[in-house]
Amino acid sequence: MIRERRVKVLTLGGLFLLFVGPLLLATVLYLNPSWVPEGRTNHGYLLEPQVSLQMPPLQALDGDAVTADVLEGRWTFLYLDHAACDAACEHNLYKMRQVRLAQGKDMNRVQRLFVLTQGESDARLQDLLREHPGLLVARAPGEGVAAFRRQLPAADGHIFLVDPRGNVVLMYPSDADPRDILDDLKHLLRVSRIG
Repeated sequence: MIRERRVKVLTLGGLFLLFVGPLLLATVLYLNPSWVPEGRTNHGYLLEPQVSLQMPPLQALDGDAVTADVLEGRWTFLYLDHAACDAACEHNLYKMRQVRLAQGKDMNRVQRLFVLTQGESDARLQDLLREHPGLLVARAPGEGVAAFRRQLPAADGHIFLVDPRGNVVLMYPSDADPRDILDDLKHLLRVSRIG
C-alpha cells in the first residue's frame, strides 16, 4: 500500500515537472539573458546596419561601363585592392575562386568582382586574369573608390559577400579561413530563394 502510494506521488511529481519545468526554465533564462547563447551560425562579420550597396560608375578593363545591374540576380564576392595585387590579394582571389567552384551545381549562382582601387593594369594583372577565368575586373575611376570606402568598413583587402539584390551581407578579413566562407555561402545558397 505504501509502495503504491509512493509510485503515484513520484508519477504525479514527474508529470508536474514535465509540464511546469519548461516554464520554469524559460522564466530563468528570461530573467538572465546573459545565459542565453547567441545562436550565431555565420563565420563572416554581419554588417549592421545593413549596407545596400550604391554602386559607383565602374569601368571594365576593356573600357566598357560596369553598371549596378551586374550585382542583380547573383551572389557576388566583391574584393577591392590595388592593381599590383600582392600575395594577400592573390590569396584572396584564389579563395574566392575555390569557394565558388566548391558550390558544384550552384556555382553559376555566384560571381566574383575585383575592383581596382588604384594603379593601372599591367602584365601582372593579365596573368591573374588567366589564372582566374570568369573574374570580373573593373576600375573605379574618379570618386568611385571613395564611394566604396564611404559605404564599406575597411574596404581594401576584405572580401564582401553581396546578395542578388545588392545588399552587402557578410565581410571577411584578409586572413579568413576559406572553409568558413564556404560554410556561409553554402548555407545562404541553400536557404535563399533569390539568385
